[in-house]
Amino acid sequence: MKFFTIVTVLAISFGVLGSPVPVESEVEVEAAASKYPKISGYNQAQSNNAWAIIGQIKKEKFGKNALVACKAAFATAITESNIYNYANKKVPDSLKYPNDGKKSDFDSVGVFQQRARYYPVNEAMNPAKSAHLFFKKMKSVKDWEKAKTAKQIGAVCQKVQGTSCTDNRYLVI
Repeated sequence: MKFFTIVTVLAISFGVLGSPVPVESEVEVEAAASKYPKISGYNQAQSNNAWAIIGQIKKEKFGKNALVACKAAFATAITESNIYNYANKKVPDSLKYPNDGKKSDFDSVGVFQQRARYYPVNEAMNPAKSAHLFFKKMKSVKDWEKAKTAKQIGAVCQKVQGTSCTDNRYLVI
């Protein structure tokens, strides 16, 4: 049900409301906390992170493929972090950035739990920039834009993350 809420918010934001501009700095992250509307079923921290991802989807100009990008991004963000921006005590640099708590899964940080060994920590700890890194890699996955079913979206997530991000229980498509 939560996944459906996020996808609905995306559809409304593209069609009627327009989405918030992705935040670029830590100061903007803090300022955004009072600007972003709370999404039903999520707390304010999760909503802020979700809006940053939605804003990045719009910024990436996916056009007719925006819904597929949204489904892949949120399937991953929900599975990896429940849309929380986690720092990691094993990655001391991650503790310097605004976060929603700490997790200690390998050297993974941020909303998409991106590995610090592969991604710059300062970008992985910024929800919009982290989404950009996710989309950049997703665009290299052959036929990602053709993913329609939960299983196909899960397969795209798996290829992007290189992990077991195929937990389709959130994918109510």
